[in-house]
Amino acid sequence: MKTWTNNKFSVHWGEPEAAVVVAEDRERAAELLNIALVRIDMEPRAMAEDMVQVDTQQEYVTFC
Repeated sequence: MKTWTNNKFSVHWGEPEAAVVVAEDRERAAELLNIALVRIDMEPRAMAEDMVQVDTQQEYVTFC
């Protein structure tokens, strides 16, 4: 599995949000994020091309 981030979607009042998703590929990561958004009564706006893979082989900090 791979770790992905996405901060290109909004859920409340147009404010940007960020999510971390564990999935095999970016398409599945976007699909899982959209399922989660629907579960909280939000529009499924996550797109596969906006999923960014996180390098988990080294220590570091990144800001979304």
